[in-house]
Amino acid sequence: MNTNPYQPPTASYDDRAQTGDGEVPPEIVEAMRQTRPWVLFLGVLGFLSVGLMALLGLGVMVANPKGMPGGGALGLVYILLGVLYVVPALYLWRYGGRIGTLVQFPSMDALRDALVQQKSFWRFSGIMVAVLMGIYFLVILGAMAYGVMNVLHKG
Repeated sequence: MNTNPYQPPTASYDDRAQTGDGEVPPEIVEAMRQTRPWVLFLGVLGFLSVGLMALLGLGVMVANPKGMPGGGALGLVYILLGVLYVVPALYLWRYGGRIGTLVQFPSMDALRDALVQQKSFWRFSGIMVAVLMGIYFLVILGAMAYGVMNVLHKG
């Protein structure tokens, strides 16, 4: 038998595609178990932030001083931002729940479910950051254009 000892190992597509209920190494389960309290903590903080933003938005809308133009709109912005923050908090909460399932019943399916929830959280967070960076860029351009227009108008 003439096999190359330096040849990389190979696997058929079927071998790689199977998820099955294989055994999850205890080190992975333990790492996930230690991660769970922090994930749930951040999820709870997310839900509390949503509640506080909604209360603050309602407060601004109700107690809008007479001389503050756009106070109602500012309150609405706080409420909408609070609604937007529900999504990542929910993903974290679900991720923590899936970790709990993995710790109780270690299987590759449970690990996959937990990692899918984690992926959803990070995907949503990345999209939010990209959108906010675009908005910041537009606001900066608008502020610069406003400044230039003011200078040209006064000059």
